[in-house]
Amino acid sequence: MKTYRLFFILPALLLVFTGCSNNSDSMYSNENQPCHCIVDSLKGEWSWIKTYGGFFGNITENEFKSTLKVYSQNEDASINYEIFVEDTLFYRGGFQVQYAASGLKRNMTNMRLPHYLDSGQEWVIGFGDMMTGILDGNILCFWDGGMDGYFYYYQKIRKEK
Repeated sequence: MKTYRLFFILPALLLVFTGCSNNSDSMYSNENQPCHCIVDSLKGEWSWIKTYGGFFGNITENEFKSTLKVYSQNEDASINYEIFVEDTLFYRGGFQVQYAASGLKRNMTNMRLPHYLDSGQEWVIGFGDMMTGILDGNILCFWDGGMDGYFYYYQKIRKEK
């Protein structure tokens, strides 16, 4: 009986004492604000590679080329970025990543993407495949939050220093 308790308590203690790290393998790398570690993982250039979702869970071909460039973080914790569609600037601005602790633990962002033209859309953001839970620091996933919604996958093509 004591062995089972130790089995559950040890991992919990490790999570409590490790805190926020610059580990890009964590889908929720900025849980412990205000370290804002996620910006280190986001910096660089990302290319849209696929979309998954809808009522039947289809993988759809990209209708256009989309490139996301993430640069730096400001003192107000906003992150500077540009998004290009077919090599033409679509949007330049700042976004914030906020940790939503209610319900499912997840990072939310107000980033403007060309896949959904409503500028008020909030995205669930994570690294890797949100459908399978496989973490990968070279894949950035945006989910519109709908149960029959869409997942937009971007692959890192260049890391910013």
